[in-house]
Amino acid sequence: LASLRVSHPELSIELVEATAASLETALSSGTVEIAFRPLQPPVRDASLTTRVLWREAIVAVMRDDDALVARTKIGIADLEGRALIGNPSGSRDEGGGFDLRHAAGDAADSLNVAYLTDQPTTLVALVRAAFGVGVISQLALATTNTEGLAVRPIDSLTAFRDVALFWRDGATASKLAPFIEAVTCADPPPDVERLPAPTT
Repeated sequence: LASLRVSHPELSIELVEATAASLETALSSGTVEIAFRPLQPPVRDASLTTRVLWREAIVAVMRDDDALVARTKIGIADLEGRALIGNPSGSRDEGGGFDLRHAAGDAADSLNVAYLTDQPTTLVALVRAAFGVGVISQLALATTNTEGLAVRPIDSLTAFRDVALFWRDGATASKLAPFIEAVTCADPPPDVERLPAPTT
């Protein structure tokens, strides 16, 4: 945004925050023109163009007096029988709890997903109040205060989510080109893995 203010001062940018499912609806209806969104759950609108950006880890968050704190990594088996707090909210079809379920892989159906929320601050508050263990992307967690909590990587090949830019294919793409260029040239957020753009 800072570089765009200098290079394209004529651009007007309005920020809208929403869930992945809501952002897809907004893109399809034209309410928004471009969105940052996880690649999964997959979009249903085949007219959307995608530019993959980065991969971020999904981590476990627990009180610092939890027995799991002694482990350097949390296995999916360690989470079985525990009340789990995930994100985003919504039904499974809407992608509710996707990060948690994706990290768990084939074991997802055996887990006790007790609470789902769209807000990292709510997830952290529930963990702090001993309602369960949180499972959330590390980048989302970085937006809130985790004092008194412990964060551990999850020992799973699927404990990650990939984030991309999405926009409607067609005439607006040329108007969006400066924004897309600025995003792809900017440094990615801390502690994420930049993913290479697909070759054509």
